[in-house]
Amino acid sequence: MVGLGAAGVAAAMAAAEAGHDVVGFEQSGLDNQEASSGGRGKVIRFGYDDPFYANLMRSTMTRWTDLAERTGIRLMDRHGGIHIGSPGEIAVVEGGIRDAGQPYERVAAGAERLDAFGLRLSSDEPAVFEPAAGVMWTSAVRKALAGRALAAGAELRDHTGVEGIDDARGGVGLRTRGGVEVFDRVIVAGGPWSFRLAPQVAAAFAITRRYQLVFTTDGPIGDGLARPWIDLAAPGFYGMINVAPGTHLIGLHELEREQPVSDPGEPDDDQVRDATIAQQTAYVRKRFGVDAAPLEIRACHYTSTASRDFVVDECPGLPGVTLLSACSGHGFKFSITMGTYAARIASGVSIPDRERFRLRFATMT
Repeated sequence: MVGLGAAGVAAAMAAAEAGHDVVGFEQSGLDNQEASSGGRGKVIRFGYDDPFYANLMRSTMTRWTDLAERTGIRLMDRHGGIHIGSPGEIAVVEGGIRDAGQPYERVAAGAERLDAFGLRLSSDEPAVFEPAAGVMWTSAVRKALAGRALAAGAELRDHTGVEGIDDARGGVGLRTRGGVEVFDRVIVAGGPWSFRLAPQVAAAFAITRRYQLVFTTDGPIGDGLARPWIDLAAPGFYGMINVAPGTHLIGLHELEREQPVSDPGEPDDDQVRDATIAQQTAYVRKRFGVDAAPLEIRACHYTSTASRDFVVDECPGLPGVTLLSACSGHGFKFSITMGTYAARIASGVSIPDRERFRLRFATMT
C-alpha cells in the first residue's frame, strides 16, 4: 500500500481484514497534515448534486458507524449542515438528500434554524438544512483506520517514501532508500504525489492547490457546535464553524479560482493565494457578520477527474498495480468505501459500480 492517507490506510485495513499480508508505505507521518487527508475537519453530508454519491453515502455511513463502534473513537459530530444556492441548485440537493432516505428542511432568511449557524441570508436566497450532515475529525478517522489495520496484522511504515515502481520477477517491486521489495499486488493512493510514480496517468487528472483560511473569532459562531455549510452559488464557498473553541475555516472550491499545479512540490502562487484569502475574508464578514482573524492559511491539493468521479482501477503500464484516487476533500468522507473497493480490485474481486470508477483520459475543463 503506497500512501497512507485516509483512503490508503482504509485499503490497508480492508486488505488485512480480508486475510492478506499487507505492508503500507507513507512518506510522512501517519497523521501527515500536508496530505489531502489532513486539516482540522472534513464535511460529511448526503446533500449532493449527484444522486449517485448521495446514495453511496448510505453504505459508507454504515461503515463509519461500524468503525466507530469497533474502535470506540468519536469519528464525527453530526449536528446538521446548511446548503445555500440558487433555487435550481437547492432543488437538486434536496433530491439527493431525499433519495438517500434522509430528512431535510427548507429554510429562508430570518428563519430560527439559521441562528445555530450564525448565518445571514438575503431574502432571495433559498437554503436547506440537512440534519444528518456534520464534521468528520480527520486525525481521529486516520487513527481509527490505522488501528484496525494494525490489529488485523498490517505493517504500516511511516517516513518511508517509495521512490519507484519496478517490474520484478514474480511480482511488483517497490523501490525505497532501503532497496527493492517485491509484492504480489500494489495499491497506489498517494494523491497528487501518485503521479511521480505513475506519470502515464497524470493526464486523466487535474491537480489544483486550494487555500483554506482557518480563522478565529472572540467567541463561538452560532450555538458553538461544529457545523458545516456549503454555498453552491459561484464561486463556491464552503466551511465549518466551531471546529475548536472560537476556531473556524472557510474554503473556496472552483477550479478556475484555484492554482493549477503539475506536482505538489511547486511553489505557491502568491497572487492566487492572496486573492483567495481576500475573497474568503470578505465572505465571512458578509455571511456571518464577523471579522476573521487569520490563524492559518492551509494549502490543500485536490485531484479531480473530468467526470468528478473517483478512480479505482488497474494502472496502465504497471501490471499488478491498482490506482486509488478518492479525489481529495470530496473523497475523505468516502475513503472507507473506496479503500475497501481498492482492496477488492487488487485481489481480483468485483465491486459495485465498477464502470463508474474506471480510469478515463477525458479532457479536463
